Amino acid sequence: MNKRLPEMPSLGSEAYAPMMPKWFTNLLRLISLLFAIAVAWFSIHDWAKMPLWVQLLVCILVPAFFFSALHSRGWSQYSSTPFFLADHLGMYFKHKYALTTHLGKNAEIENSRRKSWLFVPWENISNIRVSKVATHDGSTNGAVLNVKATEDELQDFFADIQVDKHLQQDGSVSVAFYMNVPPMPRTVVAIANDMMSRHKKSALSTKYERAK
Repeated sequence: MNKRLPEMPSLGSEAYAPMMPKWFTNLLRLISLLFAIAVAWFSIHDWAKMPLWVQLLVCILVPAFFFSALHSRGWSQYSSTPFFLADHLGMYFKHKYALTTHLGKNAEIENSRRKSWLFVPWENISNIRVSKVATHDGSTNGAVLNVKATEDELQDFFADIQVDKHLQQDGSVSVAFYMNVPPMPRTVVAIANDMMSRHKKSALSTKYERAK
């Protein structure tokens, strides 16, 4: 059965934890920083000439890009926190709000939930493959799998990445669990398939030994 975990699990050295390489996040941080500085510099010189809506846009963009470049929850988090985890037992997925900090009346509850992870055993996972995934900007390659999960689990962990909301014949749903960023989806899929295959062989071997 799937199981909710209150925070990211601590797994052994054989676990797979894909993250962006540091050079890539550092490049994104540099681009964000240069963009923020450039926008701020040009805005200072032409501030009086700008319409109000442009001034407001600058006041949003400059802090946002400085935040992305310099804060630990900006680009750098992608090379420090894995997109998902996998080990000999199954796969572990982050809550859909993992990258969001909530404010307001229900902030404590929501912030606690966003730290949670979902463990899905290999028995509830099938057909791991690379597939085209629709996005707001068109489509991109993604790592997709079929997962058996409850409605609540799908809503909390896979709501925004369901490739096909129709149930498969075995009762699973197709979800995209990794998008087209380094490491590439084909690499992620190959490693995940290898781990799942080794688990199934181990399970069959154990079952055979018990039957002897």
